[in-house]
Amino acid sequence: MVAENAGLPSSSPSASPSPSPAPGLVGSPWLLPLLLVLLAGLRIAALVISPLGLQSDEAQYWVWAQAPDFGYFSKPPLVAWAIAVTSGLFGDGPAAVRLAAPLAHVATALLVWRLASRLYGARAGFWSGLAFATMPGVWFSAMIMSTDALLLPLWALALFGFERATTTGRPMWWVLVGTAFGAGLMAKYAMAYFALGALIYLLWEPSARAGARGGRWLWALPPAALLFAPNMLWNARHHWASFGHTAANANLGGPLFNPGELGEFALSQVAVFGPFLLLAFGWKLFSLGGKPPDRRPATRFLIAFSVPVLALMLGQAFLSRAHANWAATAYVAATILAVGWLVEGRRQIWMGAIVAVQAVIGMGFLVVVGLGAVPGVEPSSSRDPFKALRGWDQLVAAVAQARATYPDALVVANEREYLVQLMYGLAPDGLAFRKWNPGRGTHDHFDLFSGLEGDKGRDLIIVTRSRNQREFARYGSDLVDLGTVTTRSDGDPRGTYKLWLVHGFAGY
Repeated sequence: MVAENAGLPSSSPSASPSPSPAPGLVGSPWLLPLLLVLLAGLRIAALVISPLGLQSDEAQYWVWAQAPDFGYFSKPPLVAWAIAVTSGLFGDGPAAVRLAAPLAHVATALLVWRLASRLYGARAGFWSGLAFATMPGVWFSAMIMSTDALLLPLWALALFGFERATTTGRPMWWVLVGTAFGAGLMAKYAMAYFALGALIYLLWEPSARAGARGGRWLWALPPAALLFAPNMLWNARHHWASFGHTAANANLGGPLFNPGELGEFALSQVAVFGPFLLLAFGWKLFSLGGKPPDRRPATRFLIAFSVPVLALMLGQAFLSRAHANWAATAYVAATILAVGWLVEGRRQIWMGAIVAVQAVIGMGFLVVVGLGAVPGVEPSSSRDPFKALRGWDQLVAAVAQARATYPDALVVANEREYLVQLMYGLAPDGLAFRKWNPGRGTHDHFDLFSGLEGDKGRDLIIVTRSRNQREFARYGSDLVDLGTVTTRSDGDPRGTYKLWLVHGFAGY
């Protein structure tokens, strides 16, 4: 221990609170992992029995997974790689496509447990891991396959490594930080916010600078660069498609100053983090100016990796828009700070109540997902929250029938949302489907890679929501109406599709 901290000050994130050991089960090394495994089992069981299909984004990731690459139009590649592994092992059903999500959240909760135990002791570690695992946003995220689910364990791993690196100065920990950072960028570009938190903490906390002194932090650069380089090269070969999409997603070219969007985003964070943890986090932040002020490295460490991300997203929401999940990385550190404050203040009964409430709400959510319906709400109702996941089988069946009638025709869709559902539903033949794009703009992955440039002279079955036959008639020698497919009984026009047959595609 003396050798590990040689030349470094004794004050560090892990050393500052000086917690006492936790007695009983809460301090045991096996209770939380056991609870997390049981929780993951329940979530996976709900996915297996659920009748709900994939979201269109999930179907798109599955399509990407059929041809693993180092990048895609709108996302880095880790989400597609994860689906390639799980679907390769367990098939292409929705549960297999989503399997990595609940497993990734177990990994994140375990890392939160270990980091919180270092900062505030075993009791805080236990409650932090359990509070994170039962957070409302995590219940939801564990039921869908998304880039956030894969980003969070890598963010938490980088956070754990950074605490150890700044405390000990040992190169191995800086290598871990760089490895987790580079892998995180391959999950989602929001990993870049980690660099901002690291910079703020190094500037703010003198003891952290001691751990980076002498160029020790440079050990993080080679693994980060090595892991992220393939995606950089892919982007360079494809006109920086992913980076351009990410910049466009911020939508800063529109009207600035949107207080309504700011309010909506702020309210969404209550749903993501949970009102009780958010209240504890806010209370801790507003009490920092008390007597005596809390200047401990642990507090500064957790603030540096939570508040800046939240502030950035609040600013983004005010200037344009921000989705609820865009601040997800902030809640790794925010959970530990909130729980640490509660446990240190001997408010452990509050922690038990918070986790219990979150668990009850989450279990109710699992029941709803498993049933595929909300009690008292008809699946055909406009109030059905799952209606975007229903009806795709009807569209797939109608297109399959049209293909059986015209086996030489190529299926084309003019929107990504239902193109990927058809590709997934009619795989493997569906993987040859095309994107209709007469304007030749590049709005998604399929505009870039699934165009009709080499298909002149072929017959096309066009799937569209448009009923305007003139929109397609001029691109072939003849146009045949193949009928209308209605997938929603609530009258929503987004559930009505037209099928057209274009004879002899003449090109755009």
